[in-house]
Amino acid sequence: MKRLVFLVMTCLLVISSLVFAETKGKKEKLPPMSKETEACIGCHKLYSPGIVEDWMKSLHSKTTPSIALKKPELKRHPIKVSRRKTGNS
Repeated sequence: MKRLVFLVMTCLLVISSLVFAETKGKKEKLPPMSKETEACIGCHKLYSPGIVEDWMKSLHSKTTPSIALKKPELKRHPIKVSRRKTGNS
């Protein structure tokens, strides 16, 4: 029984490490940044590197306002929530 548990755990570890290695190698191309944005990121990396890292992983870093506004209204928000006013608002 112990061998079976060990074998299953080993297989799970190997599979998870292979999946992690595959996804880690993929880097999404970021849109071009303005010089002002690059300056802001450079400064923020010094004082709040964790926040910059979180932002770099977020959807906000992967688009610009002009690119986002070209998308249909319901595709602008990742949750696809309608922002139209209802009768109560």
